Amino acid sequence: LFRITKRDKKVHPETPKSILSTFTLSTLLYEDLCTVLFVLYLGQTVLRKFI
Repeated sequence: LFRITKRDKKVHPETPKSILSTFTLSTLLYEDLCTVLFVLYLGQTVLRKFI
């Protein structure tokens, strides 16, 4: 991921589009991580209730 962003910055040194795309990508990854953690937390609570 970092290599691609660096390459984009080199190709387009002053375009906000590349920065915006990397920002949106990072936010999407962050949201995915949050959802995964939330699902894991829910699973743990459910398992605790059943056990």
